[in-house]
Amino acid sequence: MKKYVCLKHGNKYSGEYVNKLYRMCKKHTTIPFEFVCITERPEGLDPNIQVYQCPDWGVAGERKSWWYKVMLFEPKFQEAMGDEFIFFDLDVVIFNDIDRLWEYKPKEFVVIQDFNRVRIKNWHVRNSSVMKFHVGCENQVWHEFAKNKNAVINRMHGDQDWVTKCLPNSNMWPHSWVMSYKWEMGVHVRKPEFGQRHHIIDNRTMVENTLVIKDGVKQNVTSYKKPSITAETCVAVFHGRPNPEQCMEDPLVGDNWV
Repeated sequence: MKKYVCLKHGNKYSGEYVNKLYRMCKKHTTIPFEFVCITERPEGLDPNIQVYQCPDWGVAGERKSWWYKVMLFEPKFQEAMGDEFIFFDLDVVIFNDIDRLWEYKPKEFVVIQDFNRVRIKNWHVRNSSVMKFHVGCENQVWHEFAKNKNAVINRMHGDQDWVTKCLPNSNMWPHSWVMSYKWEMGVHVRKPEFGQRHHIIDNRTMVENTLVIKDGVKQNVTSYKKPSITAETCVAVFHGRPNPEQCMEDPLVGDNWV
């Protein structure tokens, strides 16, 4: 059976983040699935969530816990999953049908092009917030890492830099399917005549501030445009700030991150 997988290491996120992700998967997929959380702290998880014990590599901290995502490439872990599985970071919001993620490039590894793509079109770095795997998938990422975990961790900023180094030509999700909430999806524009809960796609706008020099004086110019959200956009990725809990007034978040 297909599986959705997440990682909760340390105390940055509570078990409720895992439960919300599980509920969003149930809401937005029609495919039978099992939900697995890799963690060393299973307290507070929904009883329907399977727990996979997170190993102790002596790595901890808000900017270190992400290294445990490399175990997704481990043959032992992939065999335990038994089929294709999709990994989600805990700070994503699923708001549309995600069945298409399974249908895209079946039995192949797929990852996000990092969101600096908004500034550099051919940005080469990968983002590991949403990845698709299968048994036997890109195990070299694990094998090379396992040779000397500490050396890799000390040399590189994070897991996605390691994934980029090992898999520079990996498949990437279509940009319009998985998007950066703060850089690509704009803000929800509330119109009182329609109430607070109106169309989450049509009523959004992007605010852009550009520094220009006019008559020798620096000026900030603000412009507005519609974000490129489509009917196929299904996952909003939160990176840095804000977190989903800070954006509950936006119906894209408030109607789904529950």
